[in-house]
Amino acid sequence: MTTLTYAKASQHSGGDLRYLPSGLDGVLDLSTCVTRSGPSPAARAAAAAFDPASLTVHPYGVEDRFRTAYAAYLGTDPRQLVVTRGISEPLSVLASVLPADRSAALTPDYTGTIRRWSRQLPPPVGERDTVELRVQRLDSAMRRYAFVVFSNPNNPLGLTVPRDALAELLTRHPQCTLIVDEAYVDYLGDRRQSAMTLPHRNLAVLASPGKPLGIAGTRTGALWSADERLRELVARRLPEWPLSAFDAHVACAALGDAEWIGGALVGAREDARRLEAVLVGHFGDAVVTGVPVHYRFVYHERPERLHAHLLADGIATRLLLDDEPGRVRGVRVLAPGAQELARFEASLHSFTA
Repeated sequence: MTTLTYAKASQHSGGDLRYLPSGLDGVLDLSTCVTRSGPSPAARAAAAAFDPASLTVHPYGVEDRFRTAYAAYLGTDPRQLVVTRGISEPLSVLASVLPADRSAALTPDYTGTIRRWSRQLPPPVGERDTVELRVQRLDSAMRRYAFVVFSNPNNPLGLTVPRDALAELLTRHPQCTLIVDEAYVDYLGDRRQSAMTLPHRNLAVLASPGKPLGIAGTRTGALWSADERLRELVARRLPEWPLSAFDAHVACAALGDAEWIGGALVGAREDARRLEAVLVGHFGDAVVTGVPVHYRFVYHERPERLHAHLLADGIATRLLLDDEPGRVRGVRVLAPGAQELARFEASLHSFTA
């Protein structure tokens, strides 16, 4: 692979393998963060049974159907949800309407966030992030800014600030609205740990069933907030029909498949624990360990070499370079299944750091 290809790889989000040369079939994609066992049988059946006649009219009512189904899944009041196309859409809207000089993002973070928020708050130079450090930095950020956005669990590190710590910060800084991207909170296995269960009005939570339910291709999601003014601010900038009939149809079916969801999330966490053991055996304390998500991050001085080596063996990972603000050098790896892990480990055995 050329240096240009490395650069292209780092610029593409997880799961976007369009930078690869043609002809690379059979690539094991560990660059994405979508539950590998999805979609559920119910979602697959819904997709197959979708009535094409529904495509001849505008999607009247599907927004409300999705809102009701998602609110039931989240255990919240549907009136406090603004239906959106995934999490990227409300991130874009908020970045465009909030005052830039009074808003900041805690980094490293999701690509979509760091490219939309110009003011970024990274860890001190030379320090690796920790949960404790993130709490300290959030405290400082909320003291200085009116709006602070961050992902929790964090993408790409997986570090998670506990709900009780967030509650303390929100109480301490009522003048600051905290915007929490909870794309991966389902992997904690307990929705009571979501910030969405907090009563604070200076809080907004972005959520989507796309990653945990294995239906990222359906652009469904929501912004939750107890602050009706913030909800209205976002809602006014959304299209008249925020969801397609097909997306809502599949997502509603997936949200109702509780047994599959529980098993899939447990399986993903078990796969991640096995992956962590393999990575620690090769990279030691360069691995972010003990995080409650289905991926692991490896700090590496030359991550492009590791990424290229794995790719030569047909394994794609998420390459991250610190060539732009908000980045950290390393590789993020989605946990492969038990049988796929042997293939991944065999490739690591032949890698020379």
